[in-house]
Amino acid sequence: MALQFTVVRRKDMRKNAAEGYVVQLQDLGNFQMLAGSGGADTEEDFSTVMFKRPKIVFRPGAKLRYIINNAKFEKQVVKTITVEEKCELEHAY
Repeated sequence: MALQFTVVRRKDMRKNAAEGYVVQLQDLGNFQMLAGSGGADTEEDFSTVMFKRPKIVFRPGAKLRYIINNAKFEKQVVKTITVEEKCELEHAY
C-alpha cells in the first residue's frame, strides 16, 4: 500500500486521517491512523468484528527530531527542610 500524504486545514484533519491519509502538520511531523485485524483462514471466515481498535501513529518532523536528539539533562539538587527549619523562599498560600 502506497502512503498518500496531504497537508490539510485543522477541520479536515479528522476526515483525512479516517480515510487513511498521512496528515502532515507542517514541520512538526506526520500522523496517520492504522488499523489491523486478526487473521482468518478463508475470506468467508473473516468478519469486520475481527478488526482491532485503530491507533494514531505520529512521526516527528525534522525540528522535533532535532530537539529530541539534542536534549540535555542535568541533575537537580533537591533540598529537604524540616518543620523546624525556615525556608528562605517566598511562598504564596
